[in-house]
Amino acid sequence: MSHYPNLLTKRLILKPITYKDTEALFNLLTEPEVSLYNNFGDITNKHDVRALIQQDLEHSYLNCGIRWSINSVDNIFLGSCGVHEYDEKKSSATIGYEISAQYWRNGYMFEALTKMIAYLLSEDSHFNVKCIIANTLELNIASIKLLKKLGFKLKKDHKSPVLTFELFK
Repeated sequence: MSHYPNLLTKRLILKPITYKDTEALFNLLTEPEVSLYNNFGDITNKHDVRALIQQDLEHSYLNCGIRWSINSVDNIFLGSCGVHEYDEKKSSATIGYEISAQYWRNGYMFEALTKMIAYLLSEDSHFNVKCIIANTLELNIASIKLLKKLGFKLKKDHKSPVLTFELFK
């Protein structure tokens, strides 16, 4: 049982990831449209996803990360989001997120990240965060627009295809 809370919005329930999410997360991470933009490497089987969830659970236990499953209020798995790197000394958290292509352009990720960011910056958070970092590929125009809509600023112009955005408390 995770010590992280469920996060609720009007249309979504963000729940700490569990092994019960293995099949849904596998299906998500192997969608061609989704895998084009993520950095999980070659996810080829459900064992790879169970190992990823195990790592998420360990990070949660050690309070250095958390992955939430993003679910509709009628419990349909849409995607995931979370903190995959927490730097206590710098009071920073690096976030990641992905959502099934069939749910793109419906405002779900904006809704989920708005709630997650509010939690991360709150007094109730298990993290002491003053800066939230998000990395995205420069070819992922939708993600760039999402981050800007959430108030993130581009850290600096990079020569690499990965852009770094920051949001300060």
